[in-house]
Amino acid sequence: MDKRIVIYSECPHAALGLVSLCQNLPGKSECQVVTTRDALHQALIQPIVTLLLCVAKGTTEEMADLLEVSVPKHCHRGGVTLHDTPVLKRMLDAAGFDMVLSAREPLASLAERLRLMWRRTPQQYKQQCRKTTIYLAKERAVLCELLRGKNLNYIADNIGLSYNSVSRYKQRGLRRTGIDSLNAMICELNGNR
Repeated sequence: MDKRIVIYSECPHAALGLVSLCQNLPGKSECQVVTTRDALHQALIQPIVTLLLCVAKGTTEEMADLLEVSVPKHCHRGGVTLHDTPVLKRMLDAAGFDMVLSAREPLASLAERLRLMWRRTPQQYKQQCRKTTIYLAKERAVLCELLRGKNLNYIADNIGLSYNSVSRYKQRGLRRTGIDSLNAMICELNGNR
């Protein structure tokens, strides 16, 4: 089976660095770089991805798009995200990215972690994906819409749930990441860009 690596980064330098790291992985057959969120979604609907690497800047729109990506559904061995804020780490952990590293991670450490992830089997990855901290589908949908600036009434109408249910999914989703309120999350994202 072909092994596909998809790298999502709007920064060409970061993408080039990740491509060069991936060249040393044994048995790699294709390394695709995408620079837009639309291209990322297109890459994920093609044949299954072995490994997904993302470089997150931390804008609220980008966070909503990354939360929509169901890593366990699309990837055999997992997803790695490079981030630069603590709130991004907590949110991406809860979104199912199984390795969320600082963008300031030393190169040797990043290369070693990628090699370890590359060696594990799809079964080992599926076992790890059963974490209780991963967002439920409705929590994920509600948080994505909130990050895009929609209000609870709008979300309730579009998803077909009551206002109280949407509010509960919002609170549970925020609790999974250890954040008290959506405003605190957005302030932390915007303050550390």
